[in-house]
Amino acid sequence: MDLIPIANLFVSAISSIATVVQAHSGQNVKSADITKAQQRIDDPLKRGGSKVASVIDNKLLEALAKKAHKEAQELIHNINNQDDVDIIQNHISEANSRVCFYLNKIKNHNENELPTERLKKLWLSHICEDCN
Repeated sequence: MDLIPIANLFVSAISSIATVVQAHSGQNVKSADITKAQQRIDDPLKRGGSKVASVIDNKLLEALAKKAHKEAQELIHNINNQDDVDIIQNHISEANSRVCFYLNKIKNHNENELPTERLKKLWLSHICEDCN
């Protein structure tokens, strides 16, 4: 089984969640930001997955990709259908935690290193901490 497309979906889902979180760190999330995040899910990235696929067990990778994809879709849906700023902020805060959770999972399977520059930048921009 070729796991690279699954890994690309995983990286894309993390990136989609991160896009919404980063967009929200300014003021309000604009529809263009949500569209960009949705496009990351609909058309997964074509690069970065091979390195992730090589460090995570097949079954775990499939489970993580499926969960991250679902969470990205739910985040976009929740942001699109919510006007209450406090509730939106709760969604964003939880989403930020999820980005770090997924990045930690990758690090835990790769000798405490993130395998791509994109993931390293996400780690820094989301101020993630090691969860060993």
